Amino acid sequence: MKYLQVSIITTHEAADLVSLILIDNGSEGTVIKDGEDIKELYKSGIIWDYIDNEVLEQANLPVTVSGFFSENFDLTCLESDLSDLKSYCKDCGSLEISLTKIDSENWENEWKKYYKPIEIGNVLILPKWLKSDSNAITVKLDPGMAFGTGNHETTSFCIRLMQELDLKNKTVFDVGCGSGILGITASKLGAKSVFMSDIDNVAIDAARENVALNEVKNIELYTTDTIGSFGVMADIIIANITVDILKKYRDEFCEYLSSKGALIVSGIIRNRFEEIKKFFEEKFSCSDIITGGEWCAMLMRKI
Repeated sequence: MKYLQVSIITTHEAADLVSLILIDNGSEGTVIKDGEDIKELYKSGIIWDYIDNEVLEQANLPVTVSGFFSENFDLTCLESDLSDLKSYCKDCGSLEISLTKIDSENWENEWKKYYKPIEIGNVLILPKWLKSDSNAITVKLDPGMAFGTGNHETTSFCIRLMQELDLKNKTVFDVGCGSGILGITASKLGAKSVFMSDIDNVAIDAARENVALNEVKNIELYTTDTIGSFGVMADIIIANITVDILKKYRDEFCEYLSSKGALIVSGIIRNRFEEIKKFFEEKFSCSDIITGGEWCAMLMRKI
Protein backbone atom coordinates (compact mmCIF):
# COMPACT_ATOMS: atom_id res chain seq x y z
CA MET A 1 0.00 0.00 0.00
CA LYS A 2 1.17 3.52 -0.78
CA TYR A 3 0.55 6.59 1.35
CA LEU A 4 0.42 10.26 0.44
CA GLN A 5 2.32 12.46 2.89
CA VAL A 6 0.85 15.95 2.87
CA SER A 7 3.21 18.50 4.46
CA ILE A 8 2.15 22.07 5.24
CA ILE A 9 4.45 24.97 6.13
CA THR A 10 3.03 27.00 9.01
CA THR A 11 4.06 28.68 12.27
CA HIS A 12 4.63 27.65 15.88
CA GLU A 13 1.37 29.36 16.87
CA ALA A 14 -0.77 27.67 14.22
CA ALA A 15 0.80 24.19 14.16
CA ASP A 16 -1.86 22.59 16.36
CA LEU A 17 -4.66 24.12 14.27
CA VAL A 18 -3.12 22.77 11.06
CA SER A 19 -2.75 19.37 12.73
CA LEU A 20 -6.46 19.34 13.64
CA ILE A 21 -7.42 20.28 10.08
CA LEU A 22 -5.38 17.36 8.71
CA ILE A 23 -6.98 14.94 11.17
CA ASP A 24 -10.47 16.28 10.38
CA ASN A 25 -9.74 15.56 6.73
CA GLY A 26 -8.89 11.93 7.54
CA SER A 27 -5.17 11.91 8.24
CA GLU A 28 -3.87 8.80 10.01
CA GLY A 29 -2.08 10.88 12.62
CA THR A 30 0.17 13.90 12.17
CA VAL A 31 3.83 14.81 12.65
CA ILE A 32 4.81 18.33 13.73
CA LYS A 33 8.38 19.48 13.10
CA ASP A 34 8.78 22.66 15.10
CA GLY A 35 12.20 24.11 15.87
CA GLU A 36 10.77 26.19 18.72
CA ASP A 37 10.03 22.99 20.66
CA ILE A 38 13.65 21.90 20.26
CA LYS A 39 14.93 25.31 21.37
CA GLU A 40 12.63 25.41 24.42
CA LEU A 41 13.66 21.90 25.48
CA TYR A 42 17.34 22.70 25.01
CA LYS A 43 17.03 25.86 27.14
CA SER A 44 14.94 24.18 29.85
CA GLY A 45 17.87 22.45 31.55
CA ILE A 46 15.82 19.28 32.18
CA ILE A 47 16.86 17.29 29.12
CA TRP A 48 18.80 14.13 30.08
CA ASP A 49 20.31 13.24 26.72
CA TYR A 50 22.51 15.15 24.29
CA ILE A 51 21.01 16.80 21.22
CA ASP A 52 22.88 16.09 17.98
CA ASN A 53 24.06 19.12 16.00
CA GLU A 54 21.88 17.98 13.09
CA VAL A 55 18.81 18.30 15.32
CA LEU A 56 19.82 21.78 16.47
CA GLU A 57 20.26 22.81 12.85
CA GLN A 58 16.69 21.69 12.16
CA ALA A 59 15.52 24.11 14.84
CA ASN A 60 15.97 26.95 12.32
CA LEU A 61 13.86 25.34 9.59
CA PRO A 62 10.22 26.37 8.93
CA VAL A 63 7.52 24.71 11.05
CA THR A 64 6.02 21.81 9.11
CA VAL A 65 2.96 19.71 9.89
CA SER A 66 2.53 16.46 7.96
CA GLY A 67 -0.50 14.22 7.57
CA PHE A 68 -0.80 10.79 5.99
CA PHE A 69 -3.57 9.78 3.56
CA SER A 70 -4.38 7.13 0.98
CA GLU A 71 -2.52 7.54 -2.28
CA ASN A 72 -5.52 8.94 -4.20
CA PHE A 73 -6.55 11.49 -1.55
CA ASP A 74 -8.48 14.50 -2.91
CA LEU A 75 -7.00 17.75 -1.62
CA THR A 76 -10.04 19.93 -2.37
CA CYS A 77 -11.60 20.03 1.12
CA LEU A 78 -8.20 20.32 2.82
CA GLU A 79 -7.27 23.30 0.65
CA SER A 80 -10.61 24.94 1.44
CA ASP A 81 -10.09 24.45 5.20
CA LEU A 82 -6.59 25.93 4.99
CA SER A 83 -7.96 28.91 3.09
CA ASP A 84 -10.51 29.43 5.87
CA LEU A 85 -7.73 29.24 8.46
CA LYS A 86 -5.84 31.97 6.66
CA SER A 87 -8.89 34.23 6.80
CA TYR A 88 -9.13 34.19 10.61
CA CYS A 89 -5.57 33.39 11.73
CA LYS A 90 -3.14 36.17 10.89
CA ASP A 91 0.00 34.28 11.96
CA CYS A 92 -0.38 30.92 10.25
CA GLY A 93 2.46 31.15 7.75
CA SER A 94 2.32 30.44 4.04
CA LEU A 95 0.34 27.17 4.40
CA GLU A 96 2.24 25.96 1.34
CA ILE A 97 1.51 22.29 0.60
CA SER A 98 4.02 19.68 -0.57
CA LEU A 99 3.23 16.07 -1.45
CA THR A 100 5.33 12.93 -1.09
CA LYS A 101 4.29 9.39 -2.01
CA ILE A 102 5.50 6.74 0.43
CA ASP A 103 5.51 2.96 0.07
CA SER A 104 4.24 1.69 3.43
CA GLU A 105 6.57 -1.32 3.50
CA ASN A 106 9.61 0.84 2.81
CA TRP A 107 8.39 3.46 5.26
CA GLU A 108 7.99 0.97 8.11
CA ASN A 109 11.09 -1.16 7.47
CA GLU A 110 13.73 1.00 5.78
CA TRP A 111 15.19 2.23 9.09
CA LYS A 112 15.65 -1.32 10.39
CA LYS A 113 18.56 -2.04 8.03
CA TYR A 114 20.73 0.38 10.00
CA TYR A 115 20.49 -1.74 13.17
CA LYS A 116 22.80 -4.76 13.42
CA PRO A 117 23.62 -7.12 16.31
CA ILE A 118 26.22 -5.52 18.58
CA GLU A 119 28.63 -7.57 20.71
CA ILE A 120 29.90 -5.79 23.81
CA GLY A 121 32.06 -8.19 25.80
CA ASN A 122 29.84 -11.16 26.70
CA VAL A 123 26.64 -9.26 25.89
CA LEU A 124 24.89 -9.28 22.51
CA ILE A 125 22.41 -6.48 21.74
CA LEU A 126 20.00 -7.99 19.21
CA PRO A 127 17.33 -6.02 17.30
CA LYS A 128 14.07 -7.88 17.89
CA TRP A 129 13.50 -8.60 14.19
CA LEU A 130 16.79 -10.53 13.88
CA LYS A 131 17.91 -13.96 15.12
CA SER A 132 21.27 -15.12 16.45
CA ASP A 133 22.97 -18.41 17.35
CA SER A 134 25.41 -16.65 19.68
CA ASN A 135 26.05 -18.05 23.16
CA ALA A 136 26.41 -14.52 24.49
CA ILE A 137 24.00 -13.02 27.01
CA THR A 138 21.38 -11.69 24.61
CA VAL A 139 19.38 -8.51 25.11
CA LYS A 140 16.60 -8.12 22.55
CA LEU A 141 15.79 -4.55 21.67
CA ASP A 142 13.21 -2.53 19.83
CA PRO A 143 14.70 0.97 20.18
CA GLY A 144 11.47 2.70 19.18
CA MET A 145 11.76 6.44 19.81
CA ALA A 146 13.91 6.22 22.95
CA PHE A 147 17.64 6.74 23.33
CA GLY A 148 19.76 3.62 23.84
CA THR A 149 20.57 1.07 21.14
CA GLY A 150 24.09 0.04 22.10
CA ASN A 151 25.51 1.79 19.03
CA HIS A 152 26.45 4.93 20.90
CA GLU A 153 29.70 4.95 22.88
CA THR A 154 28.00 6.23 26.03
CA THR A 155 25.74 3.14 26.14
CA SER A 156 28.38 0.58 25.17
CA PHE A 157 30.77 2.01 27.80
CA CYS A 158 28.18 1.30 30.51
CA ILE A 159 27.69 -2.28 29.33
CA ARG A 160 31.47 -2.85 29.32
CA LEU A 161 31.85 -1.43 32.83
CA MET A 162 28.91 -3.47 34.15
CA GLN A 163 30.77 -6.61 33.14
CA GLU A 164 33.63 -5.63 35.46
CA LEU A 165 31.22 -6.00 38.38
CA ASP A 166 29.52 -8.96 40.01
CA LEU A 167 25.82 -8.15 39.61
CA LYS A 168 24.52 -11.41 41.08
CA ASN A 169 21.91 -10.77 43.79
CA LYS A 170 22.53 -7.02 43.57
CA THR A 171 20.01 -4.16 43.48
CA VAL A 172 20.66 -1.95 40.46
CA PHE A 173 19.35 1.53 39.55
CA ASP A 174 19.27 2.62 35.90
CA VAL A 175 18.79 6.41 35.97
CA GLY A 176 17.67 7.96 32.68
CA CYS A 177 16.87 4.52 31.30
CA GLY A 178 15.81 5.49 27.77
CA SER A 179 15.03 2.28 25.88
CA GLY A 180 15.81 0.21 29.00
CA ILE A 181 18.89 -1.42 27.49
CA LEU A 182 21.11 -0.95 30.55
CA GLY A 183 18.61 -2.07 33.16
CA ILE A 184 17.65 -5.12 31.11
CA THR A 185 21.34 -5.96 30.64
CA ALA A 186 21.82 -5.70 34.40
CA SER A 187 18.97 -8.13 34.94
CA LYS A 188 20.44 -10.57 32.40
CA LEU A 189 23.83 -10.30 34.15
CA GLY A 190 22.26 -11.60 37.35
CA ALA A 191 20.90 -8.59 39.25
CA LYS A 192 18.35 -9.46 41.94
CA SER A 193 16.22 -6.38 41.27
CA VAL A 194 16.42 -3.45 38.88
CA PHE A 195 14.78 -0.04 39.24
CA MET A 196 14.65 2.06 36.06
CA SER A 197 13.59 5.69 35.78
CA ASP A 198 13.21 8.40 33.18
CA ILE A 199 11.43 11.74 32.98
CA ASP A 200 10.15 10.99 29.46
CA ASN A 201 6.95 8.93 29.10
CA VAL A 202 8.01 7.86 25.60
CA ALA A 203 11.18 6.36 27.09
CA ILE A 204 9.24 4.58 29.84
CA ASP A 205 6.82 3.11 27.28
CA ALA A 206 9.73 1.90 25.13
CA ALA A 207 11.49 0.46 28.18
CA ARG A 208 8.33 -1.34 29.29
CA GLU A 209 7.99 -2.97 25.84
CA ASN A 210 11.64 -4.06 25.88
CA VAL A 211 11.30 -5.48 29.39
CA ALA A 212 8.36 -7.59 28.16
CA LEU A 213 10.29 -8.56 25.01
CA ASN A 214 13.14 -9.93 27.15
CA GLU A 215 10.77 -11.64 29.61
CA VAL A 216 12.57 -10.25 32.66
CA LYS A 217 10.40 -10.14 35.78
CA ASN A 218 12.57 -8.29 38.30
CA ILE A 219 12.38 -4.76 36.86
CA GLU A 220 10.32 -1.84 38.13
CA LEU A 221 9.78 1.32 36.05
CA TYR A 222 9.27 4.85 37.32
CA THR A 223 8.53 8.15 35.62
CA THR A 224 10.39 10.35 38.08
CA ASP A 225 13.35 12.68 38.50
CA THR A 226 14.35 11.34 41.92
CA ILE A 227 15.70 7.92 42.81
CA GLY A 228 14.32 8.39 46.30
CA SER A 229 11.01 7.28 44.78
CA PHE A 230 12.31 3.70 44.63
CA GLY A 231 12.25 3.31 48.42
CA VAL A 232 15.35 1.08 48.50
CA MET A 233 19.14 1.37 48.52
CA ALA A 234 21.22 0.42 45.47
CA ASP A 235 24.31 -1.76 45.29
CA ILE A 236 25.01 -0.39 41.81
CA ILE A 237 23.82 2.79 40.09
CA ILE A 238 24.14 3.34 36.34
CA ALA A 239 23.55 6.81 34.91
CA ASN A 240 24.04 7.56 31.22
CA ILE A 241 22.84 11.16 31.10
CA THR A 242 24.20 14.62 30.35
CA VAL A 243 27.07 16.13 32.31
CA ASP A 244 25.06 18.85 34.03
CA ILE A 245 22.35 16.42 35.11
CA LEU A 246 25.04 14.06 36.44
CA LYS A 247 26.35 16.89 38.58
CA LYS A 248 22.87 17.58 39.97
CA TYR A 249 22.49 13.92 40.95
CA ARG A 250 25.87 13.35 42.57
CA ASP A 251 24.70 13.81 46.17
CA GLU A 252 21.53 11.79 45.58
CA PHE A 253 23.60 8.97 44.09
CA CYS A 254 25.74 9.02 47.22
CA GLU A 255 22.71 9.05 49.53
CA TYR A 256 21.02 6.02 47.95
CA LEU A 257 24.12 3.93 47.18
CA SER A 258 25.06 1.31 49.76
CA SER A 259 28.44 1.32 51.50
CA LYS A 260 31.22 0.65 48.97
CA GLY A 261 28.58 0.45 46.24
CA ALA A 262 29.50 0.98 42.58
CA LEU A 263 28.53 3.93 40.40
CA ILE A 264 28.81 3.96 36.61
CA VAL A 265 28.49 7.40 35.02
CA SER A 266 28.53 7.97 31.27
CA GLY A 267 27.54 10.65 28.78
CA ILE A 268 30.60 12.73 29.67
CA ILE A 269 32.01 14.89 26.89
CA ARG A 270 35.81 14.59 26.76
CA ASN A 271 36.48 18.30 27.24
CA ARG A 272 34.55 18.25 30.52
CA PHE A 273 35.93 14.99 31.84
CA GLU A 274 38.48 16.41 34.29
CA GLU A 275 35.85 18.76 35.70
CA ILE A 276 33.38 15.90 36.31
CA LYS A 277 36.03 13.53 37.63
CA LYS A 278 37.21 16.08 40.19
CA PHE A 279 33.63 16.88 41.19
CA PHE A 280 32.65 13.23 41.75
CA GLU A 281 35.89 12.35 43.55
CA GLU A 282 34.70 14.46 46.47
CA LYS A 283 32.26 11.60 47.19
CA PHE A 284 33.57 8.62 45.19
CA SER A 285 36.85 7.00 44.24
CA CYS A 286 37.46 6.29 40.55
CA SER A 287 38.43 2.70 39.72
CA ASP A 288 38.19 2.65 35.91
CA ILE A 289 37.83 5.04 32.99
CA ILE A 290 36.80 4.33 29.41
CA THR A 291 37.27 6.84 26.61
CA GLY A 292 36.41 6.74 22.94
CA GLY A 293 35.68 9.38 20.34
CA GLU A 294 34.42 12.46 22.16
CA TRP A 295 33.05 10.50 25.13
CA CYS A 296 34.15 9.22 28.53
CA ALA A 297 32.67 7.00 31.24
CA MET A 298 33.78 6.17 34.77
CA LEU A 299 33.34 3.31 37.22
CA MET A 300 33.47 4.67 40.75
CA ARG A 301 33.09 3.40 44.31
CA LYS A 302 31.41 5.14 47.20
CA ILE A 303 34.02 6.29 49.71
